[in-house]
Amino acid sequence: MELLEEIIQKSFKTLGLMEVIKVHEAAREQAITIAILEFIPMEQHDAVTQRMEDVTRGVLPNQSAQAKPMHSK
Repeated sequence: MELLEEIIQKSFKTLGLMEVIKVHEAAREQAITIAILEFIPMEQHDAVTQRMEDVTRGVLPNQSAQAKPMHSK
C-alpha cells in the first residue's frame, strides 16, 4: 500500500509541475503578443491577433477558418 501511495504522490507532483509549465507558457505567449502589438498600428491589432490564432491552429496564409491545418494533406 505504501508503494501505491508513493506513486500517487509522485503523480500529483508531476501533474502540479505540468500545470506550472502550462501557466508559464501562457504567460510567455501573452507577453510576446503584447510586445509584438506595441509595434503594430492599433487598427491592425484585431487582424494580427486573428492571424496569430490561425497560425497556432496551423492554418496557412490566405486560407479561411474552415481550411485544413498545415499538417493535413
